[in-house]
Amino acid sequence: MEEGPPPDERFASETKRKVIEQLRAAIAKYQPNRSEYHMQLAEALRDSGELAKALPLYEEVVRREPLSIAGLQKLGIAQRRLGMAKAAEATLKRAVATGPGNATSWREYGLAMQAAG
Repeated sequence: MEEGPPPDERFASETKRKVIEQLRAAIAKYQPNRSEYHMQLAEALRDSGELAKALPLYEEVVRREPLSIAGLQKLGIAQRRLGMAKAAEATLKRAVATGPGNATSWREYGLAMQAAG
């Protein structure tokens, strides 16, 4: 009888938790002005299955860099996946307006519009 995930998965899970805690500590200690740290923490949380905890960090990225296509895309995707279809639609509309040649923004905008009805 197996107890928990295989050793490789346990190691990966422990490593993710450590990275998340290190990023949180660095942000709390240094309060960096650059949004990359918030994006990295948001991505680590998302990858760990904690999308709801990543959402405010994506919002912080967009607050700090309102023209960040990557920030807008990731915020909109998170909003859509969390059932916030109207907010996702508005966010991804901004992403399309910011970078009209970006295919990912258009695709995600379409998915958000579809989800919003």
